Amino acid sequence: MSPNRKLTVPSHGGPSDIVYGDVLRQLFRSFAHRDDASFRSAAESIIRDERAKNHRLLADDLERFITRRPSNQNGAGVAPRRRDDLPMDRERGFPLVDVADFDLDWSRLVAPNETLEPLRRLVEENARADLLATAGLRPSARALFYGPPGCGKTLAARVVAGVLSRPLVTVRFDAVVSSFLGETAANLRRVFDFVSVGNGVVQ
Repeated sequence: MSPNRKLTVPSHGGPSDIVYGDVLRQLFRSFAHRDDASFRSAAESIIRDERAKNHRLLADDLERFITRRPSNQNGAGVAPRRRDDLPMDRERGFPLVDVADFDLDWSRLVAPNETLEPLRRLVEENARADLLATAGLRPSARALFYGPPGCGKTLAARVVAGVLSRPLVTVRFDAVVSSFLGETAANLRRVFDFVSVGNGVVQ
């Protein structure tokens, strides 16, 4: 099947069900035969169809799954971003953020229920953002982590990103703050512009 062929999946039976079945067969067959090119072609067909149905968040998540680098034993892997994709401090040439993926789940976070429950609600709302949007609602987008060093604030952010299958964007304040007049404000604007068009967890 051509990778450019449009995939349409109706709610009930019809000819397009056969097309969808063909894509699924291609997906599983290519996986079994370790045919990366065919697997990507089928996966991209499904992603295009989800975007056409306005399932943007699902399409974004599926796209990240096929572009994510394998993680290391700590659950972390640097996202495949080129240096020139990141916002930069123009005077010194330093990247203003670090972007990484974390393959972590709730089992890695040891915390009391009064800490875990708000985090779980935050993740659940964002995982179901498409459903909330149908009711004219938006998920919670911010959480304040506080506590002494070593209490798990950074790990909690990594777990949230991992559970949502989203990249973790870490703002490098050592690069953002500049001694040049007006450059700190300009750097902050570059950071906000970068994160506003992405779908990452920002810390």
